[in-house]
Amino acid sequence: FPCYGSYPAYEDYGHHDNIDWFEVLDKALKLPDTKNNFPPPSDYHVIRLRRDLKQQVKSMVKFMEMIGLPTSWTRSTLRKFTNSLKMDNILIDLWARAQKVHIVIDFEDLINNPKSVIGRLNTEFELNLPYSAADCVVNRSSDCYNGMLELSLIRSK
Repeated sequence: FPCYGSYPAYEDYGHHDNIDWFEVLDKALKLPDTKNNFPPPSDYHVIRLRRDLKQQVKSMVKFMEMIGLPTSWTRSTLRKFTNSLKMDNILIDLWARAQKVHIVIDFEDLINNPKSVIGRLNTEFELNLPYSAADCVVNRSSDCYNGMLELSLIRSK
């Protein structure tokens, strides 16, 4: 897929409210925070990447700490993040189900069995992606990574 954004995270539009949808036409676009960035009505092909909520919250708190935002690992904070993500997921799923093609991929499946995910993408989107594309998935646990994986990928390039 041609992608929009900067390697390796492709999150250029992740936190903006004014996306130029014409500019990203016919490209894969990663939207980490879709609740503020739903695209205008059209027929989209949607790949919904879903992650275990506990792991997603850990990742969010880790990222907030890394960029210097105030946060804590209290049960109350983690519960608030989890509840917020549950609500986000409901909205995202409702929107995505109305699109032309919609598949859900669990993050854990992507990390632990990337060739199976490539098979699903090939089937759902009528593609012919080589199974060797799975080799780009970093072999690791699907649990929240201690460091910043994207930064380590940039350093290794």
